[in-house]
This record gives sequence, C-alpha cells and structure tokens, in this order.
Amino acid sequence: MKRYSLAHKRLVFKILNDFKGDVMKTSFYTEVPERTLRDWIYAARAAEILRKAAAQRQK
Repeated sequence: MKRYSLAHKRLVFKILNDFKGDVMKTSFYTEVPERTLRDWIYAARAAEILRKAAAQRQK
C-alpha cells in the first residue's frame, strides 16, 4: 500500500477543490486512486464533525 505525506494530501485536496469536487478528474490528474480520495474525503468530513462536537462541548 502506498503512503502519502500530509503535504501531498493537502495538495491533492487543493486540486480537488479546484476541480470543484470532481473525484474522477482529480484521481486522473494526481494519479491517486479514486477509492483513496473518497476515503480521505470521508475521513476529513468525520474529523470536521468531531471538531465541531468538541467545540460545542467546550461552550
């Protein structure tokens, strides 16, 4: 299994944003498999939900 650095993931997310969330196009352009991109997106959304929940508990 190939491992990607945090800097590489950030760059891929920027490209994904530039392509307006088009996973197929981003995958083709970056050569990161679609499944990997979808996993990263899922993980990022889950982390954001957890951050928001933690912030709410802090209030």
